[in-house]
Amino acid sequence: MPPLWQQVRWQILSLLFFATVINFVDRQALSYVAPVLRATFRLTNTDYGIMVAAFQFGMMVGEFPMGWLMDRRGPRFGLSFAVIWWSVANGYCARCGA
Repeated sequence: MPPLWQQVRWQILSLLFFATVINFVDRQALSYVAPVLRATFRLTNTDYGIMVAAFQFGMMVGEFPMGWLMDRRGPRFGLSFAVIWWSVANGYCARCGA
């Protein structure tokens, strides 16, 4: 039996783990910058709540096409597409904010 680090199942598990960690860190970024956003744009609690709700609504709406994609093309393609799409979108948002 090959060493643990050469077994494909552990490589796949580690990729899924790191994709999940990136996803959670990315979702927490909005709450981390909340004080700066609220001060910069003079947002009330209601304004900030609407902004967070819009972000979460966008995430919810995105689940339907991703579920369809996973059903049609399989999880290997779907997860790869999701990670690439999310990375490109984040890079674009970072570029626009600079």
